[in-house]
Amino acid sequence: MAKHLSRHSGDAHFSPMKFRRGWIWFLMGTLISLVAAFFVRTLLSPGQIRYWVEQSLQEAKLPVQVEFSDIRLEFSRGFFPWFGLVAEDVSILSQQSCKTLSEFNVDRLAIPLSLTGLLDKQLYVSHLYLGQAQFRYMPAECPGEEEAFDPSSSKEAGDQESTASQIGRPPGATRSGSGGDEVGSSPIIGRFPFAQEKIDKLGQDYRAAWEELNSQVAQHLGEVLIEKFELLDGRRPGLRLEFRSLRWFAKEVNDEPTWQFKSRLRLGGDWFEGHSSSNFDIRIGLTQSKTDLFLEGNYKEGKVRWEGAYDWKDNHLRLELQQNQVPLSPILQILKERRVVTNDIQPKFVWLSCHLAYEGPILSLNEKPIVMEPCSLQGDLGEVSIASWRWYPWRLPVFDPMEVTLKELDLQKLVQMINRTGLSGILSRFGTLSGVLRVENPNQMSFRGELRDIEMAFSNKGVRGKQSVPLLKGELNLVDDRVSGLFPEMELEDGEFGGSISFNLDRAFREGMLQVAIDRLNFHPSIQKLMVNGTLTPVSIYGQGKVENGELVAWRGEFGIRELKSEDWSLEDVKLSTELAEGQFVSQNKIKRIELKSGGDFYRLVRPLFLDEKGLEESLVMQKVSGRVQFGKDTGSWDRVSATALGRVVLSSSGKWLADRSLEGTAFVDFPVLKLLRWDISGNLDRLQIQPSAKMLKELARRHPEIRPPGSMEFVRTGDMLVKEISSQSVEKLKTIGQKVIETARKIIPEGTPTDEAKLGPEQKKKASPKPDKKVNPSSDDPTLKQ
Repeated sequence: MAKHLSRHSGDAHFSPMKFRRGWIWFLMGTLISLVAAFFVRTLLSPGQIRYWVEQSLQEAKLPVQVEFSDIRLEFSRGFFPWFGLVAEDVSILSQQSCKTLSEFNVDRLAIPLSLTGLLDKQLYVSHLYLGQAQFRYMPAECPGEEEAFDPSSSKEAGDQESTASQIGRPPGATRSGSGGDEVGSSPIIGRFPFAQEKIDKLGQDYRAAWEELNSQVAQHLGEVLIEKFELLDGRRPGLRLEFRSLRWFAKEVNDEPTWQFKSRLRLGGDWFEGHSSSNFDIRIGLTQSKTDLFLEGNYKEGKVRWEGAYDWKDNHLRLELQQNQVPLSPILQILKERRVVTNDIQPKFVWLSCHLAYEGPILSLNEKPIVMEPCSLQGDLGEVSIASWRWYPWRLPVFDPMEVTLKELDLQKLVQMINRTGLSGILSRFGTLSGVLRVENPNQMSFRGELRDIEMAFSNKGVRGKQSVPLLKGELNLVDDRVSGLFPEMELEDGEFGGSISFNLDRAFREGMLQVAIDRLNFHPSIQKLMVNGTLTPVSIYGQGKVENGELVAWRGEFGIRELKSEDWSLEDVKLSTELAEGQFVSQNKIKRIELKSGGDFYRLVRPLFLDEKGLEESLVMQKVSGRVQFGKDTGSWDRVSATALGRVVLSSSGKWLADRSLEGTAFVDFPVLKLLRWDISGNLDRLQIQPSAKMLKELARRHPEIRPPGSMEFVRTGDMLVKEISSQSVEKLKTIGQKVIETARKIIPEGTPTDEAKLGPEQKKKASPKPDKKVNPSSDDPTLKQ
């Protein structure tokens, strides 16, 4: 044990020579480092590097101006060793304003350097690292110097138009803008923007540019990393594309050099202010002969996936766009704010799902369709779907025949979405629309479907009522500029409909004809009560009308009602022959029977005309009622209105009302004994006056002095249908006036002149005397005649 300890104790002592050699190497390393640091600081100082870089840029004679605030060498990135050149606040500007005013800015640019390259006096750059970068596109100040890709501006325009005429336009089609009115024309139809020579030249330029960049840049520069890269358009300041973690690198795929771009794309700017949009994964692959694009991501609750590829050798395009449950409301709001679409479109909850695809030569875009299948709009307003739609952007017609399916489309929300009011005065609830729209071309369409849960509004004397329509079936057809429709089936809640309504109008529904052939039409009892203050049997309507400037200007038709009843009156077998022409509505009326019940307003109006005729105490029944009524905007008339009461008393009347609402008319009552007793009608439409004529008073005073007819009567209209007497004070005043008229008439008769009755003999007097039940005397039981 002691021996062992002794050996280890001896090994613990270092040799003096070894100790001195370690310190020598340490001191030599420190000295070399100090010399190297002094050399780097002296020869590679920030000022010296700035001078070298600026001198190199001047000698390169670049078409752009490069500026930076600071440039230096760094030997580490964080805790890791790194040797490279770092520049800050780098700006690249164009020196030729007639070419472009675009600019590129980056806050930090890092270039790793190779020490071997520096010793060989060569600058090898294999990687670039950028921080916050921004590219702003600005158009040139000299538009004449900047040539855009416009096929119509070159001499190939003529050849291109010829090609488009042969390939993209069917025989007889008219090019858009030439003044033709071709069926299926569309404002998006224009010249086909691609021509074979132009496409070939574009492909050659692309391959040449790619080959040059690949040999000069890609073979030396292996990778570019950018933390954040923004693309701005000076013409649209509110639109910004933002790439995060952008990576560009070059590699070989199947022995072919390939450039790859990968990044996270975000749509920014005030276009999308206040609207969330998730980042999109984007990948771009470039080879000398092919370009590939892939984009995938989420927008709110929707998902987007786009894929595309273009072969520069064969000019072959493959495109596939898939959108699933993408909300349209925020997108449309953005477009409205930027005035891309009208403010009339105001959806709340609408989602788009659509698959769009095309594959084929790019020159076949005017022959082969872009296929959209399936596509649908879903939301709170219902669902609109298309199983398949084939769209030709540069051909007439622009699409193949297709079918659009509508499922429970809420018309109320649709009307609100496009900021319209609709038929708000007629429909209180628009209901839901379902059916199939068949589109042959933009000028030939047909729709067959149904409306459910409609509600119609009726109003009378300030009181509103609603009629529910559970179902309305029909069809619409568009041919050129005419729209025809047929509605053969309608269900009315507690009502009845049998017949059809059809029309043929222009696209704006302002010019055309309509036809009505209804055998039975009856509304809910509450609507009947509202409109006629009673009940009625089903109405029949047959007629035809003409519409001009959105208004009904002509009509000819027949109306028929079996029975119409209210508390105060009833009508039986009503037939109206109506006609509207030149602003005048004419109705030839025939009514088999009218009954006016005592106590009713119309009874109080008509009953005094029959004096004390018996049998009218409870009601006044008139038969064989006929007459003609005509009215326009402010004037009207009634003519040859006649009715028979009690089988022997005939009432007839004619008259008119003027633009100032004043009335002029007469009424004649023909009794078996007293012929053509005349009553004068005057006043206005709101205050009606009826009084016996002077001739009538004279006749009664001469032949029947015992008869005291009522004096002037006045009635006030308090509603659309009701007529009532005025106050008792006014009645007393009119009684005095009537009495004076009677006394004046009696003074006209010479005293002592025998009447015709006095000249008769005893037997003749007996024959001429009326029977007791026909005695003409004022009735003491009629309160109306007491005035």
